[in-house]
Order: sequence, then structure tokens, then C-alpha cells
Amino acid sequence: MKLCDDCIKNLATELSSQAKAIFENVFPILKQGKGLTKREIGRLARLNRSATNYLLRELESSLVVAYQFHGRNRVYYLTETGKRLLELEEKSVNKEDENIQAQSSDEAEEELTVESASENETSEQEEDYIEDVEDTDQENELTQEENSESKVEQDNQEAETTDISSNKTNSKTEEQELNWSIFE
Repeated sequence: MKLCDDCIKNLATELSSQAKAIFENVFPILKQGKGLTKREIGRLARLNRSATNYLLRELESSLVVAYQFHGRNRVYYLTETGKRLLELEEKSVNKEDENIQAQSSDEAEEELTVESASENETSEQEEDYIEDVEDTDQENELTQEENSESKVEQDNQEAETTDISSNKTNSKTEEQELNWSIFE
């Protein structure tokens, strides 16, 4: 009996997580055509005998594996459905890897674009900052020139005020001397 891909995917979704794990990890060995006994499957999957029996019955009922007797041993093989399911699983894994790589390359391109844009913004910001600093320096120089001019004017005014006040003090001393001279 040959099943379509959609039917096989439906069968795969109905498998338990343990059965999927065994199928994905152990049964790729069976793809080569070599069969495995229950004991070998249990050893590879690191399961006890009862768990191995339970999961193999689940895989048999899903038409993924089948067994043949070799003497007293049951040797399990992949059915056509099982082989096709493995191929579909590999394709989906490859597509996921390609999508992840495409996303990572897109993210890398975005990072480069963002970095170059931020570098341009940074250089523009640096240029604006330099212009602001230069403008501020020019303003400071003008302010310093104005301050120095106003200091010179203040010094001149203070000098004139000092001259006037010194004249007043000189005149007071002469008046005081005159007044003292009267008492002598």
C-alpha cells in the first residue's frame, strides 16, 4: 500500500514524541536496508525492553516499520511509507536550515545597513557638534572682547572716580588742617 505525502505527514503527526524521537534518531540506519532487532533498537535509543516494545508497536501500527523473522529474532525494517517519511523529514529540516540561514543573512545585512546608517548619522552628528562648538567658540571670543572692552571702560571710570575722591580727601585734609590751626 502506497500512501500520499499528506497522508504520511498525518501519520507522523499522530506519533507520540518518544516514537518520533526513535524514528528520527535510530531509523535512519534502517534506510540503508539493514534491519535491526528489538535489542539493538533499545540499545541505540537507550530504552528498556518494555518501552522499546511499546514504541515499536506504535510505529508498526502507523505503517512506518515492519518486521521479519530471522530465526527466533524479529528484525525491523523501514516500510516504503517509513522511507518516504524520513525523506520528508529531511526535506523539512533542510528547508528550516535554509530559512534560518536566509534569516541570519538578512539580519546580517540589516545590521550592516543599520551600522552604516548609524555611522552616517554619527558623522552628521559629529559635524553638527563641531559646528556648534565652533559657533560657541566664536561667541565666546566676541563675549570676551566685549568683556575686556567693558573692563577697560570700568577701569577708566574707576580711575576717574579715584581721582575725584582723592581730590575730595585732599581738600578735607586741608580744611581739617585749617581748623586745627585755629586751635593752636
